Amino acid sequence: APDSDGSGGGGGPSTDPYAGGGAGYKSNPVRPDEVTRNHTSGQTATGGGGGAIWSGGNTSGNGGSGVVVVRYQIGETQAASTKATGGIIETIGSRTYHTFYAAGNFPFTDPTTTTVNALVVGGGGGGGCTGGGNGAGGGAGAVIEGTVDLTGPASVTIEIGSGGNNGGNSPSTLGGIRGGTSSATFPSHPVVAYGGGGGGAGSDQPG
Repeated sequence: APDSDGSGGGGGPSTDPYAGGGAGYKSNPVRPDEVTRNHTSGQTATGGGGGAIWSGGNTSGNGGSGVVVVRYQIGETQAASTKATGGIIETIGSRTYHTFYAAGNFPFTDPTTTTVNALVVGGGGGGGCTGGGNGAGGGAGAVIEGTVDLTGPASVTIEIGSGGNNGGNSPSTLGGIRGGTSSATFPSHPVVAYGGGGGGAGSDQPG
């Protein structure tokens, strides 16, 4: 039998209804003593929440960082850099994608009005520590999509939310830290994704 029934995931921040909760931890039903003691962090550029921990001596996971992807349609004879620069540029079919893993700028140079889509992912929350019980997993960062009509020249500032730190090593009683906010600030309006909430500690300390 497992040492415990496990723990629930942490919820997203109350300021953002789109931020989901992270996965909780479930003890190994066969050999709980052999479960890895340092639990998984959220993957980079996914906004995933950090995993929780279940016993003393363990370390919960950090949240994964966010990402911003901007895309627009191009003509058959246009090069990928004709309309804009910035980020990692890739053209698939008639669409060009600019992927930002770190803060930067998206300089849009085409004077023709173009419909631009932005996918913005906030950083994931860190997992909570045990503190006498089972910590909870950090919440996933929000995933927000926005569409704007953009006319160059225009400069768009890109910010990438970092993943939240974990609650520390047991016997810490701290909850995980909330993930950072990601954004693409277009001239007409920003597209913003808040970070996921930190997972609570087993001592009932909130994240």
